[in-house]
This record gives sequence, structure tokens and C-alpha cells, in this order.
Amino acid sequence: MGQGRTAPYRGISDISDGRNVRLLKLHSIVGRLAPSGTTAFNECAFVAGVKQSMAAHSAGLLNDVFTVRSGVLFENFSAEHKADRLSGIVIGHELRNGPALGWSIDPLRLVGDAMLCERYRLAFAAVDVSAELGPEHAAVADFRNLMMLEGRHT
Repeated sequence: MGQGRTAPYRGISDISDGRNVRLLKLHSIVGRLAPSGTTAFNECAFVAGVKQSMAAHSAGLLNDVFTVRSGVLFENFSAEHKADRLSGIVIGHELRNGPALGWSIDPLRLVGDAMLCERYRLAFAAVDVSAELGPEHAAVADFRNLMMLEGRHT
């Protein structure tokens, strides 16, 4: 690790939540009920999606994704909050599967796009896991260097 680093590097994971949510919004029946244009982020809808995916009664990612559509159809929540709930569900399932992927949560540092990292921080907080935001300027080259340290090749 570089100078000034005191904690050892333990692992890294690459997350593709944004691409998955965009795919569902643009190319599936789930996205057809979305209002046109952009809406402000709704934290309550996002956290509800995270908690739904983490619940013991969750029947899996695809089932939870399609509850977004039925939730709008049956007016359980607003169509304008659908994207945030969908994002919460996808991120929640990533968190739920994290231990199986070898995630270590002590300490947990999120690095990447500031808005997306903030959503992950909110998701972890919803399940009582603290996560700190890392530097926004982390570059692909830094990611590759960390992968090499772990023994993976890109």
C-alpha cells in the first residue's frame, strides 16, 4: 500500500448496479410505467427496496424486481418513485449476496461515482452496516493496481 496507509488491503468488488437498473428501466416491462423525465431521488422508496430484498420472505431478485411493476399497478407506491425502489432492490440483493462473494465489511470503503456510492452507503446503513465514502477521484488504473495486489489479472 502507499505511504500513509495504515490498514491492510483486504479485497475489492466491482459493482454494476447502474447498468442493471438502466437495462431493467429501458428494456423490460418493469420500466414501461415510468414517467418521462427525471425525478428527484426518493430515499424512502430506495430504502424500502433495500429492505424488501433483504427480508426473509424475499423470493429472489427477479421476483422482487417485478413487485415494482405490480406495486405501481396496484397503487402501493407512485410510479415516479419506481426507479428508486428498483435501484434499492438491486443494490439490496448485492448486499444480501455479498458474504457469498467474499465481501468483508470491516472496514468497508466505497469508491466510485459519488452519487452511486452514497446510495450504497444508504443501503448499508439500512441494514446497520457502516460504510465510509472513499475518494471520488479513484481511477481505473488504481482499480487495476488493487486487483494485481489481490492476485487477479484484468
